[in-house]
Amino acid sequence: MSFLSWLQKKGLAEKTVDNYIHAIEHNVIVVLLKLVTSPNFDTAQIKNKKYFRNFCNKFDHSKTLFEMNETGHDMYRSAISHFIDYRASETLTPPKTQFPEGLLDWAGHRDGGVRRPFDEKSGRPTGRQIKTPLTVRLDTWVKNLVNGDSVPRVILLVGGPGNGKTDAVEGCIQSLDGELKACGKLFERFSAQFGNTRELPPRLAQVDLKELGTEIPNFLKTSISIVQDATERDDKQNKTPQELLLNDISAIAKEDYDSIYIGCVNRGILAKTLELAEKTQ
Repeated sequence: MSFLSWLQKKGLAEKTVDNYIHAIEHNVIVVLLKLVTSPNFDTAQIKNKKYFRNFCNKFDHSKTLFEMNETGHDMYRSAISHFIDYRASETLTPPKTQFPEGLLDWAGHRDGGVRRPFDEKSGRPTGRQIKTPLTVRLDTWVKNLVNGDSVPRVILLVGGPGNGKTDAVEGCIQSLDGELKACGKLFERFSAQFGNTRELPPRLAQVDLKELGTEIPNFLKTSISIVQDATERDDKQNKTPQELLLNDISAIAKEDYDSIYIGCVNRGILAKTLELAEKTQ
């Protein structure tokens, strides 16, 4: 079990888990972890807060470590203490498999498989989004969009099930939320529409950026639409998936279209939509 999975299993808050993970990745802490996890180390020097300063005075990076911990409201000492407990538990209970725990559930027929829109418990075997060239490009697109650069307002992610489209879109919304300083409101609006139930999520969700209650540049006072799966039908419209996608594309193609549109599609639905467009011309 990874340290991340171990922290999550303890029921700690997501922000606390992230803080601890970032803490142990600090170059000073990385050096220190080799010392505190050695067999003869007296862990009371870390686990007992009143002894921590004395311990820091013996350590080569004492000033840096103690000041970091004070500034971080005891976060670094707590992270190290948890890491000691984690290593101890791993020693007492050797892992039964050579694979990361999350990968055992990473299959389409299980909860850990294909990502469900805005569902934290699905599709992320490592516990967080895996950075890929696509997610990096989308993060860059978000920054350029908010800066007012000349970038597309329509994005179609093309690929088969399980190749990361939904997860990439969710990460994109998180980035946009951060760039707009929306304090999670944009993410929450989409999460509320897609829902975290086992029912099929809706084909399309839309949020008006003007309603987020934060300062939005004039060029972004519009709506953003997400089609999480263009092969799905819309319960409110008696139309085939290809008819719905063709309607979307027809609206986007108009000169006065100024909204933001992100769609997840596969090659099959694109081919059917093209065939339908040719028939209806």
